[in-house]
Amino acid sequence: MYTIYTQDLCGYCTAAKQLLEKHNYTYEEINISKDENAKAFLKGNGYKTVPQIFYNGTEYMGDYTMFKERLNKQKG
Repeated sequence: MYTIYTQDLCGYCTAAKQLLEKHNYTYEEINISKDENAKAFLKGNGYKTVPQIFYNGTEYMGDYTMFKERLNKQKG
C-alpha cells in the first residue's frame, strides 16, 4: 500500500491521487494541513514539498513528478 502526504489546495497532490487511482493502487492519504506530526515528519526528513509518496511505509517513491516518471519507466 502507498502512503501519500498531501495538504489542502494542492494541485499536484490531487494529480498524484488520481494517478494512484488510475493504476488501481490502494493508498492512505495523510494531510499535513490537519496532522502536525506528519508535517513534522516531512520537515524533519528534509522534504519541503507535497505530495510525498512512500510504498509500504518505508520505500520512498518521490514527489508527483518522480512517481509519474517511475510509473512510465515500468510501462516501457
